[in-house]
Amino acid sequence: MTIFLLPLAFVAFFIFLLRQSGSLQVPGLSGKYLQLLFLIKSLTGIFITYIGIHFLEPTDMVGFFHSGQKFFQLLKSDPGLFVRVFIGFEDQSAESFLNTIGGWYVYVWDAGLNDNRIIIRINALISFLSNGNIYVHSVFFSFLSTLGMIFLLKSVSKIINTRNLIHAVIALTFLPGLLCWTSIISKESLVIFLIGALFNSFHVFLKNPKNHLNTFLLLLTLLTFSFSRVYVLLLLLPSLMAWAYCHFRRVKKSGLVFLIVHLVSISSLIIAGEMNPKYNPTWIIYQRQMTFMQYTAEVQPDTKISLPAPAYTYSNLIQRIPGAFFNSLIHPGFHELKNIFLIPFFLENIMLILFLLFLVYRIRSVKDSPLNWTALWFFAGLFILIGLTIPMSGLLIRLRVPALLMIIFPLAQIFTKAGNLPDPQAEKRN
Repeated sequence: MTIFLLPLAFVAFFIFLLRQSGSLQVPGLSGKYLQLLFLIKSLTGIFITYIGIHFLEPTDMVGFFHSGQKFFQLLKSDPGLFVRVFIGFEDQSAESFLNTIGGWYVYVWDAGLNDNRIIIRINALISFLSNGNIYVHSVFFSFLSTLGMIFLLKSVSKIINTRNLIHAVIALTFLPGLLCWTSIISKESLVIFLIGALFNSFHVFLKNPKNHLNTFLLLLTLLTFSFSRVYVLLLLLPSLMAWAYCHFRRVKKSGLVFLIVHLVSISSLIIAGEMNPKYNPTWIIYQRQMTFMQYTAEVQPDTKISLPAPAYTYSNLIQRIPGAFFNSLIHPGFHELKNIFLIPFFLENIMLILFLLFLVYRIRSVKDSPLNWTALWFFAGLFILIGLTIPMSGLLIRLRVPALLMIIFPLAQIFTKAGNLPDPQAEKRN
């Protein structure tokens, strides 16, 4: 049991940090909610990591940990090579070593979207403090995602009221997808941090766009995000542009602006695809589906999803969109529950569907605000994209986590009248 002493010590340290740091407080929300959020996440992460090590087949989190450890050991044998590889300078002298690191190289057609390396680098950094203890790495990733959630809550705290913030924190704490996949060594933990950092830097930029430091921080966040799940960033960018336009032009009815900006963005993507087939949306989606079909063939999961073969036509792509959205919404289904680990996510689906239906029924309770339009556009876009490309439920429930993070905020408002919500334009005028 002594193996748990160091990770629990880091849990206590991070809770102390959350309690003492004023920059990690959310206006209008008691710090106890945030401390409890991290405590539950970190303990859940330790538990899942233990299960993953002792009872499951080799998992991504264990693979990333071992790759990070091997990378860290390079510091002792060849410090110069460690520094060069860490900052991104890879030459032939590094190739033989990098071939031994699992996940560093991926399928040839997927090389441009390889975000394994940033996770391996983060694990190598944590190794300076972890003494090779995987549970410490889990705690660090839990804290990383908690920071992202705090940054996101801070950026929306002037848009939704305290009661809705509490609803959002409860969902962030107990929604199975968010609790499980952002509490362990995972890409999802990093993505949640980056989303929170992006919205926080964007919020600061909107308050004072003439401040060069604010602009620099926003650009730095965008650059960092581009090394992780770049498609998540691309799905968010049109909404952020529409949000900025509504803010600076003081547009109160923002729905039309968001629609126009997204239509222009989609048209631009189509034009780019016509000019260079490499950027053709049908080719990109085919490429992603091929990657995950290859991965599915290698791991042979029990929860395969039958996807129609993609064709290089926009008509085929458009026809598949409704089915893709519902693929993401209904999987895992009842017939997949022979895997008991999918039961929480099946219940999550039922709860999500019921809340979405209630959202439609109570749509007038949800304020016409850039935050809500951003959440809805991003939720729909990510659900469609992963539904088009992911042929297995286990992977699908991981990749949809960022969408669950964002949809929480409109759903948190359905029990409050729109007129009782704060007015961002009034705050700006004051």
